[in-house]
Amino acid sequence: MAASDQERLNLARTALAAGQWADAVGHVRAILAAPAPDADAFFAALQLACWAQFRAAGKQAVPQIY
Repeated sequence: MAASDQERLNLARTALAAGQWADAVGHVRAILAAPAPDADAFFAALQLACWAQFRAAGKQAVPQIY
């Protein structure tokens, strides 16, 4: 995994833990928009994006998931 991908993942995790959902999603989008992201970074970013979206929407997201 490239250092920049790892740094972005760490920033996304930190933002997610702090409740800064938009920032977390922004960091994730930077990884997903890369021309050739590392597979590990790509799937970790998808997981973080799902958590950020879920946390932002709260209980309202549950019916949409299922």
